[in-house]
Amino acid sequence: NRQKQCEHKALLPQHLVTSTWNRPEELFIAIPLHALVSNSVALAYIYLLPFWFLVETAGALTELSLAPLGIHLPPINHAPWLSRNAPEFWGKRWNRMFGDWFHQTCFHPLRRRPHVAMMFTFFLSGVIHEVLVSVPLWLVYGQNVFGWMMAFFALQALSVWLDRRYLRNSIIRCLSLWTFLLLPAPLLMNEGTRRVFHLVLK
Repeated sequence: NRQKQCEHKALLPQHLVTSTWNRPEELFIAIPLHALVSNSVALAYIYLLPFWFLVETAGALTELSLAPLGIHLPPINHAPWLSRNAPEFWGKRWNRMFGDWFHQTCFHPLRRRPHVAMMFTFFLSGVIHEVLVSVPLWLVYGQNVFGWMMAFFALQALSVWLDRRYLRNSIIRCLSLWTFLLLPAPLLMNEGTRRVFHLVLK
């Protein structure tokens, strides 16, 4: 029996051997959980809701901190789950503080070429996210996720462009929005984003 136990131990990750072998009743729970949390794609979707909650909390704290100074900011998000299409989500409901800034810096100077303005806005957003997330992750932890943010925002630009140019049916527009948001979500919720928001299992 002891020889069989040793053979089984060799097949398990070391931390499972030390944490679960003395409690066999936990073994069948620990193995599937380990397989789940070690998968970065699964983690991305698991942390979407906490990520949204932290963004809302950060926006609310910013509003409260500036209110005594007479600066009254609108909520950072405006019920994004009610969005019916990609332009509505990115233009009116998600992260309106940055949305206003992008409108002034990108759309206004390029207002005669709206498609160029839109593409440049998402390009600039991707660059900002790379600098804030990918660069620190590489410098501190040596992990390379360069290009993930750029890919995510490039897909969002494509989503908005397709919506404006080709989509007319309201149901298809809504399905397109959430498909382009949720399927590539792991690109956004990568290791760097999770560490920035302290959404990392220890």
